[in-house]
Amino acid sequence: MLTVSESSIKNWTISTIECVELCKIQETTSANAAAAIFSILRRNLSHHTGPAEEDALHANILQLCQDAFQLRMLMRKSKHRYTVETVQADKGVSLAAVESKVDSVSVEGGKSSERSDEIAFAVFGALVKRPWAGDGTAEPAVKVLEKAQVVLRRR
Repeated sequence: MLTVSESSIKNWTISTIECVELCKIQETTSANAAAAIFSILRRNLSHHTGPAEEDALHANILQLCQDAFQLRMLMRKSKHRYTVETVQADKGVSLAAVESKVDSVSVEGGKSSERSDEIAFAVFGALVKRPWAGDGTAEPAVKVLEKAQVVLRRR
């Protein structure tokens, strides 16, 4: 059985992405995602919303999707391994158990003073960087670049 090193795979991935960028092929993922998001949000807009406001909202969503796509490509081109990790709220996870990767942003149906330690749901996942060891011998230190945002259950 042929074994390919992690270094070779990472270099191949980076080279492939750079070749695609040289071809100047327009990505369509952002436009498709923006259209899907806008079609869902459009149903919740006030009937007083004008075409100019809808166009501005769609443009903002498209820009967000383009920025997310660029971030994804930067993550893939890096020698480090970046991941977005979310919390499985249905598992009864407590805030104390994951506080190194999580910030609470609200309380489900209540005030901050009514918060419990139990996570109701995640709003955003944590952006985590796992430096690449290069030789594959040791797992390097993991760094949380951006903590996940979660909503806690009420007491």
